[in-house]
Amino acid sequence: MDHIIKNVLESKDINMLKRLIGNSPINIFIDDVGELALGIFIESFQTKVKIINNVMMGSDKDDYPKFEVELAQESLASYKELCTGKKVENIAIIKDTVTWQYNGDKWSAIMDVGIKIIFDDHELLLVALDTLAGLIQMVILKNPSEVNKCLEEYWSMKTENIKSLKREEILIN
Repeated sequence: MDHIIKNVLESKDINMLKRLIGNSPINIFIDDVGELALGIFIESFQTKVKIINNVMMGSDKDDYPKFEVELAQESLASYKELCTGKKVENIAIIKDTVTWQYNGDKWSAIMDVGIKIIFDDHELLLVALDTLAGLIQMVILKNPSEVNKCLEEYWSMKTENIKSLKREEILIN
């Protein structure tokens, strides 16, 4: 059996993220669960968005992470402050195209596994984790080449038999 998984940001999600580029100052808050988050809130003078990992079921009856961006209605007073006063220089989507096989079944997945928020002095990588709770990992990158190191074990929850993996970093501006 062939399984095709496509969990990518929709154009409405990307358009909301585009509104953050060039805005200064922005504030980032998290709905934290220890080192991870259930939601990331980004607030600027013009907008306030929430990034979540909405777990979706694939044709193989397994769950797969999927980023979604929505307008935030919540008061941010009760959330943990991650950073303030920064200007978003750009935003990139980390897209994986991966195939694997197991017991005669074949999988082909195209997924946006990360969102990278680029500031002038560092980058914040948000990774949609493969968890039922829809958790998001946050990694502060000092060097852009650290993305692949952060994601090298990303597909280990699904398979050890990766046939092909193509990872792209796509700027949205």
